Amino acid sequence: MTLRVGLDFDNTLIDYDQVFGKVLIAEAARREISLPVSVSGKQAVKQAAIQLAGETFWMAIQGQAYGRGIVDGQLIPGVADFLITARDHQADIFIVSHKTVFGHFDDSRTNLRTAARGWMDEQGFFDPRGFAIQPSRLFFEATLEAKIARIHSLNLDYFIDDLEKVLTAPNFPEHTRKIWFNPQPTAPRKSVTLCADWATIQQSIFGHD
Repeated sequence: MTLRVGLDFDNTLIDYDQVFGKVLIAEAARREISLPVSVSGKQAVKQAAIQLAGETFWMAIQGQAYGRGIVDGQLIPGVADFLITARDHQADIFIVSHKTVFGHFDDSRTNLRTAARGWMDEQGFFDPRGFAIQPSRLFFEATLEAKIARIHSLNLDYFIDDLEKVLTAPNFPEHTRKIWFNPQPTAPRKSVTLCADWATIQQSIFGHD
């Protein structure tokens, strides 16, 4: 039987840490907001943005980071090896992302889904000589509930996400094994498999190769 594996996208496959710092600098300059220190990393940028100009400013940065700023996003270490291993095992890979069409307070009105799909294309996600994921197996959902419903409909053996709340949602399919990708030191959870890196995820699913 072919293994069916589902993957989240934002902060699971793509690292935005450098993106958020660049967007904060550019947006602060445009609004003539003085930055006291250099800030990088999503959480640090979030804290600084809210302190400087409030929640709306932070939401604008998010919209730009996930849109036109995505070109500076990096493939998270270990993802490429995992996807190549999945391809070699002829596993069916599905990407299910909770992503609206447009970002909040993004004046550029960049289509976030088109931007994400373009980034994946550049990384070789859909190239038969690359990660060989079928484009029809990429799904963007407008709400968390719709994302979980999609996961349920795909009848997956595994789903990997950086957000525990997705995996522990009451309506998450019981038959799908839950892998929580979280590089931060965290106590294990009974209902999910906690993995700090993609090498561990690869071993959990495909074993030693």
